[in-house]
Amino acid sequence: MGNLFRVCGVLLIVGFLLPWYEVELKLGFLGKVKETFNGLGVARAGDLNFFCFLIPIMGGFVLKNPTRMNNAAAGLAVGLCLFLLKPSGANFIEFAIGYWITLVAGIVLLLTFPFAEGE
Repeated sequence: MGNLFRVCGVLLIVGFLLPWYEVELKLGFLGKVKETFNGLGVARAGDLNFFCFLIPIMGGFVLKNPTRMNNAAAGLAVGLCLFLLKPSGANFIEFAIGYWITLVAGIVLLLTFPFAEGE
């Protein structure tokens, strides 16, 4: 079970660097513009988005020491960042592969933390 947790930790770090969103903005007479954001771009956007830096940090903690506390905290950090800090004001948002990898790894960590050894 420990290897599954470590794989999820690696997936959190890798998913953070892959594209998360593709946002389509309408700029009136200028037409449409598509912009792609990864976790690093979202975290550097300002306001409360800096909390997204918790995802690779928690992924590193899970990779180094996959205990119940680290797994639960990583799963909660992923859930909060991905669900609460989505881009707003866009006409169309398409979720990319990095978003789904990070989400699945966070859900696995959150659902399986009771089976981890240690505190």
